Amino acid sequence: MIKKILLIAIAFLLFTDIGAQQIKQTFKGKTHMVSEDELLKLNTVGKDFIETDPPVGDIRNIAEFERTEGIIVTYHNADNSDYFGIPVDLIAEISENALVYTLVLNNMYKDQVIDIFESNNVLMANVVFVISDTDSYWSRDYSPWFIANDNTVSIVNFPYNRPRPNDNDIPLTFGYQFGLDVYGMNLISTGGNYMTDGMGVAASCDLVYKEN
Repeated sequence: MIKKILLIAIAFLLFTDIGAQQIKQTFKGKTHMVSEDELLKLNTVGKDFIETDPPVGDIRNIAEFERTEGIIVTYHNADNSDYFGIPVDLIAEISENALVYTLVLNNMYKDQVIDIFESNNVLMANVVFVISDTDSYWSRDYSPWFIANDNTVSIVNFPYNRPRPNDNDIPLTFGYQFGLDVYGMNLISTGGNYMTDGMGVAASCDLVYKEN
Protein backbone atom coordinates (compact mmCIF):
# COMPACT_ATOMS: atom_id res chain seq x y z
CA MET A 1 0.00 0.00 0.00
CA ILE A 2 1.31 3.37 -0.91
CA LYS A 3 1.72 5.59 2.15
CA LYS A 4 2.92 8.80 0.65
CA ILE A 5 4.51 9.75 -2.62
CA LEU A 6 6.75 12.73 -3.16
CA LEU A 7 6.30 14.12 -6.66
CA ILE A 8 9.45 15.58 -8.16
CA ALA A 9 9.36 19.13 -9.45
CA ILE A 10 10.94 18.34 -12.78
CA ALA A 11 11.30 21.93 -13.91
CA PHE A 12 13.66 22.74 -11.05
CA LEU A 13 15.79 19.64 -11.53
CA LEU A 14 16.55 20.04 -15.23
CA PHE A 15 19.69 22.00 -14.42
CA THR A 16 20.99 19.62 -11.75
CA ASP A 17 24.63 18.79 -12.42
CA ILE A 18 24.43 15.24 -11.14
CA GLY A 19 26.56 13.12 -13.41
CA ALA A 20 26.66 16.04 -15.90
CA GLN A 21 23.78 14.42 -17.78
CA GLN A 22 22.02 16.55 -20.35
CA ILE A 23 18.23 16.40 -19.99
CA LYS A 24 16.16 17.02 -23.09
CA GLN A 25 13.69 19.84 -22.48
CA THR A 26 10.89 18.42 -24.60
CA PHE A 27 8.82 15.24 -24.43
CA LYS A 28 6.95 14.08 -27.52
CA GLY A 29 7.56 17.55 -28.91
CA LYS A 30 5.98 19.22 -25.87
CA THR A 31 7.64 21.65 -23.51
CA HIS A 32 6.56 22.38 -19.97
CA MET A 33 4.66 25.40 -21.25
CA VAL A 34 1.48 25.02 -23.26
CA SER A 35 2.19 24.95 -27.00
CA GLU A 36 0.39 27.06 -29.60
CA ASP A 37 -1.62 24.01 -30.69
CA GLU A 38 -2.56 23.28 -27.09
CA LEU A 39 -3.71 26.85 -26.53
CA LEU A 40 -6.43 26.21 -29.08
CA LYS A 41 -7.56 23.17 -27.06
CA LEU A 42 -7.69 24.74 -23.60
CA ASN A 43 -11.49 24.72 -23.75
CA THR A 44 -11.35 20.91 -23.67
CA VAL A 45 -9.69 20.82 -20.24
CA GLY A 46 -12.03 19.19 -17.74
CA LYS A 47 -14.77 18.46 -20.30
CA ASP A 48 -14.97 14.75 -19.52
CA PHE A 49 -14.03 15.03 -15.86
CA ILE A 50 -16.16 13.06 -13.39
CA GLU A 51 -16.73 14.79 -10.07
CA THR A 52 -17.45 12.67 -7.00
CA ASP A 53 -18.73 13.28 -3.51
CA PRO A 54 -15.90 14.33 -1.20
CA PRO A 55 -14.49 11.81 1.27
CA VAL A 56 -15.90 11.63 4.78
CA GLY A 57 -14.01 11.07 7.99
CA ASP A 58 -10.80 12.52 9.37
CA ILE A 59 -9.24 14.01 6.21
CA ARG A 60 -5.73 15.41 6.10
CA ASN A 61 -3.63 16.64 3.22
CA ILE A 62 -0.19 15.02 3.15
CA ALA A 63 2.55 17.64 3.16
CA GLU A 64 5.32 17.51 0.59
CA PHE A 65 8.04 17.58 3.23
CA GLU A 66 6.78 14.57 5.17
CA ARG A 67 8.52 11.21 5.04
CA THR A 68 7.82 9.68 1.68
CA GLU A 69 7.44 6.15 0.40
CA GLY A 70 8.56 6.94 -3.13
CA ILE A 71 8.73 9.18 -6.16
CA ILE A 72 7.08 9.11 -9.59
CA VAL A 73 9.12 9.40 -12.78
CA THR A 74 8.10 9.01 -16.43
CA TYR A 75 10.24 7.35 -19.08
CA HIS A 76 10.37 8.33 -22.73
CA ASN A 77 12.68 7.22 -25.52
CA ALA A 78 13.23 9.71 -28.33
CA ASP A 79 15.90 9.99 -31.00
CA ASN A 80 17.57 6.90 -29.51
CA SER A 81 18.12 8.79 -26.26
CA ASP A 82 16.63 7.96 -22.88
CA TYR A 83 14.83 10.62 -20.90
CA PHE A 84 13.24 10.64 -17.46
CA GLY A 85 13.27 14.41 -16.96
CA ILE A 86 15.87 13.95 -14.21
CA PRO A 87 19.34 12.38 -14.22
CA VAL A 88 19.51 8.61 -13.83
CA ASP A 89 22.21 9.12 -11.19
CA LEU A 90 19.62 10.90 -9.06
CA ILE A 91 17.12 8.09 -9.56
CA ALA A 92 19.78 5.60 -8.43
CA GLU A 93 20.45 7.58 -5.29
CA ILE A 94 16.75 7.90 -4.49
CA SER A 95 16.23 4.17 -4.99
CA GLU A 96 18.54 3.47 -2.06
CA ASN A 97 15.94 4.86 0.35
CA ALA A 98 12.61 5.04 -1.48
CA LEU A 99 10.49 3.37 -4.13
CA VAL A 100 10.72 4.62 -7.71
CA TYR A 101 7.32 4.40 -9.41
CA THR A 102 8.22 4.43 -13.10
CA LEU A 103 5.63 5.21 -15.77
CA VAL A 104 6.30 3.37 -19.04
CA LEU A 105 4.22 3.02 -22.19
CA ASN A 106 4.45 -0.77 -22.51
CA ASN A 107 6.52 -3.85 -21.67
CA MET A 108 9.06 -3.06 -24.40
CA TYR A 109 9.80 0.28 -22.72
CA LYS A 110 9.82 -1.49 -19.37
CA ASP A 111 12.60 -3.76 -20.59
CA GLN A 112 14.53 -0.72 -21.82
CA VAL A 113 14.22 0.93 -18.42
CA ILE A 114 15.35 -2.23 -16.64
CA ASP A 115 18.52 -2.24 -18.76
CA ILE A 116 19.11 1.47 -18.07
CA PHE A 117 18.48 1.14 -14.35
CA GLU A 118 20.62 -1.94 -13.91
CA SER A 119 23.53 -0.37 -15.79
CA ASN A 120 23.27 2.74 -13.59
CA ASN A 121 23.10 0.94 -10.23
CA VAL A 122 19.43 1.65 -9.54
CA LEU A 123 18.21 -0.67 -6.78
CA MET A 124 15.69 -2.75 -8.72
CA ALA A 125 14.05 -4.08 -5.56
CA ASN A 126 12.70 -0.55 -5.06
CA VAL A 127 11.40 -0.03 -8.61
CA VAL A 128 7.66 -0.33 -9.28
CA PHE A 129 6.49 -0.12 -12.90
CA VAL A 130 3.20 1.48 -13.93
CA ILE A 131 2.10 0.77 -17.51
CA SER A 132 0.38 3.83 -18.97
CA ASP A 133 0.62 6.23 -21.87
CA THR A 134 1.68 9.78 -21.03
CA ASP A 135 1.92 13.07 -22.88
CA SER A 136 4.86 14.55 -20.96
CA TYR A 137 7.30 13.66 -18.21
CA TRP A 138 6.33 16.46 -15.80
CA SER A 139 4.86 14.05 -13.28
CA ARG A 140 5.03 16.63 -10.51
CA ASP A 141 2.19 18.46 -12.24
CA TYR A 142 -0.22 15.68 -13.22
CA SER A 143 0.35 12.92 -10.67
CA PRO A 144 -2.13 12.27 -7.85
CA TRP A 145 -2.62 14.44 -4.82
CA PHE A 146 -2.56 12.16 -1.79
CA ILE A 147 -4.65 12.54 1.35
CA ALA A 148 -4.90 10.59 4.58
CA ASN A 149 -8.51 9.50 5.07
CA ASP A 150 -8.87 8.07 8.59
CA ASN A 151 -5.16 7.13 8.28
CA THR A 152 -5.77 5.37 4.96
CA VAL A 153 -4.15 6.90 1.89
CA SER A 154 -6.53 8.00 -0.88
CA ILE A 155 -6.19 10.07 -4.05
CA VAL A 156 -7.71 13.42 -4.94
CA ASN A 157 -8.03 13.71 -8.72
CA PHE A 158 -8.40 17.04 -10.51
CA PRO A 159 -8.64 18.20 -14.14
CA TYR A 160 -5.05 18.82 -15.22
CA ASN A 161 -4.75 22.36 -16.55
CA ARG A 162 -3.22 21.31 -19.85
CA PRO A 163 -5.03 19.55 -22.73
CA ARG A 164 -2.99 16.39 -22.25
CA PRO A 165 -5.51 13.57 -21.75
CA ASN A 166 -3.02 10.79 -21.01
CA ASP A 167 -1.33 12.85 -18.30
CA ASN A 168 -4.73 13.77 -16.93
CA ASP A 169 -5.60 10.09 -16.41
CA ILE A 170 -2.54 9.19 -14.33
CA PRO A 171 -4.27 9.63 -10.93
CA LEU A 172 -6.95 7.18 -12.08
CA THR A 173 -4.25 4.77 -13.24
CA PHE A 174 -2.58 4.85 -9.83
CA GLY A 175 -5.89 4.39 -8.05
CA TYR A 176 -6.72 1.36 -10.18
CA GLN A 177 -3.30 -0.31 -9.98
CA PHE A 178 -2.81 0.15 -6.24
CA GLY A 179 -6.40 -0.19 -5.07
CA LEU A 180 -6.72 3.35 -3.73
CA ASP A 181 -9.98 5.31 -3.49
CA VAL A 182 -10.05 8.20 -5.96
CA TYR A 183 -12.11 11.34 -5.29
CA GLY A 184 -12.82 13.70 -8.19
CA MET A 185 -12.50 17.39 -7.31
CA ASN A 186 -13.73 19.58 -10.15
CA LEU A 187 -11.01 22.20 -9.81
CA ILE A 188 -8.69 22.80 -12.76
CA SER A 189 -5.19 22.88 -11.38
CA THR A 190 -1.63 21.58 -11.56
CA GLY A 191 0.49 19.97 -8.90
CA GLY A 192 3.23 22.54 -9.31
CA ASN A 193 0.81 25.27 -8.22
CA TYR A 194 -0.21 23.67 -4.96
CA MET A 195 1.58 23.32 -1.64
CA THR A 196 0.32 22.29 1.79
CA ASP A 197 1.78 22.10 5.28
CA GLY A 198 -0.29 19.00 6.15
CA MET A 199 -2.04 20.87 8.95
CA GLY A 200 -4.92 22.53 7.11
CA VAL A 201 -3.04 25.31 5.32
CA ALA A 202 -2.52 25.28 1.56
CA ALA A 203 -1.35 27.80 -1.03
CA SER A 204 -1.62 28.38 -4.78
CA CYS A 205 -1.01 31.40 -6.95
CA ASP A 206 -3.94 33.29 -8.47
CA LEU A 207 -3.74 31.18 -11.64
CA VAL A 208 -6.25 28.86 -10.04
CA TYR A 209 -8.84 31.68 -10.09
CA LYS A 210 -8.21 32.51 -13.73
CA GLU A 211 -8.43 28.90 -14.88
CA ASN A 212 -11.62 28.16 -13.00
